[in-house]
Amino acid sequence: MTDDSKLQRMQSVEQALHTQTAQRAAHQSQMNEVENATRELAEAKESYRIVGNIMVKAAPEKLKSELEERKATLQARISAIERQEQKLREEMQRLQKEILGAKE
Repeated sequence: MTDDSKLQRMQSVEQALHTQTAQRAAHQSQMNEVENATRELAEAKESYRIVGNIMVKAAPEKLKSELEERKATLQARISAIERQEQKLREEMQRLQKEILGAKE
């Protein structure tokens, strides 16, 4: 692999890392919303769901179950993204070492 192709690969990896980081941040934001909704639901006497442009009454147990399911899905996605970020960071470090080693 030439230095130019290594640099191009490193730029691609860096761009992929930025994309993964943005996705993780978006999922973590959604996770915070789910956790806040779960806390609010625990204290609420009545619960509602937004369906289209209207709000309808919903059973708190069903909403809690849906929130827990959503939380588990988000956590799985965040974990997968974190693993991918780690692989990308390791590849970045490897490419940096190769590029810097070739220049010495």
